[in-house]
Amino acid sequence: MGQRLETTPCTVTSTGVVTDLPLLDEMLDPYRQGLGIGYWGYRAHCYRMVNWARFVTAPEPFREEKLAIMTVLHDVPFFLTGNLDYLGKACDLATDHLKEIGREEWTEELHLMINNHHKVRPYTGAHAPLVEACRKADWIDVTFTKLRFGIPRKLVSRCVRPSR
Repeated sequence: MGQRLETTPCTVTSTGVVTDLPLLDEMLDPYRQGLGIGYWGYRAHCYRMVNWARFVTAPEPFREEKLAIMTVLHDVPFFLTGNLDYLGKACDLATDHLKEIGREEWTEELHLMINNHHKVRPYTGAHAPLVEACRKADWIDVTFTKLRFGIPRKLVSRCVRPSR
């Protein structure tokens, strides 16, 4: 299964918006019943985060795979349990998933992405490009696009309604 990550397909519009990322949907599907009516909203949040994180980073190997994993797992424990002390559980889910797919070397980076996505101040430590991209992407969404971190309004708005 780890090899599949090297060629994860995604559908991208001419404006650079990811409209279909099968890995994201595959990872989110087991949580569908637990999320209930919140499933589609959480899925849309994940897709918006992937897109906005892509807009503020340069392409790099496995970027979309790491973003798919992070976005699916970053808040899912909260939405399943309502417990606000959930970042550790999200990191545990990431650790388990990375072991399952043979990508343990991504563990530190994914944990940093998860643990820093609510931070107010910029992140400048290890693995900063994707950690900071996820932080910005979450802030764009939580502020209903009032914060855009230099992404043009028109491009931000193209991500607000991803395809189902």
